Amino acid sequence: MRTLRVSIYARDEFVAAFIREQVSKLDGVRIVSGSDHDSPPPDASLFDTDLLTPGELRVLSVFMKVDSVKQASKRLNLSQNTVRTHLRNVYIKLGVHSLHRALLVALRLGLLKDTTDE
Repeated sequence: MRTLRVSIYARDEFVAAFIREQVSKLDGVRIVSGSDHDSPPPDASLFDTDLLTPGELRVLSVFMKVDSVKQASKRLNLSQNTVRTHLRNVYIKLGVHSLHRALLVALRLGLLKDTTDE
């Protein structure tokens, strides 16, 4: 029997622990890190539907069109520190260390819509 490799994304450690506990009861499923770039990608990802807050999604989505914190803060009418705080939270929740990786993961998980054709 093939083992299904699953990554888990959750809004906080408590929710992640609960999901891990439930998934660990399933036969043929192994939990892997979705952010481990040296391993093959997981076969599936489970994520909390409230993974990112509306503010975090708004900040992350604006980076599909701009490439600096200064531009994002002006477009969103937020302070640069607020934008950085939202980005830091996004990085933690998605298990990434860069804006580029955060955008790729968010697109892959369906948290953001690809607007390159618009």
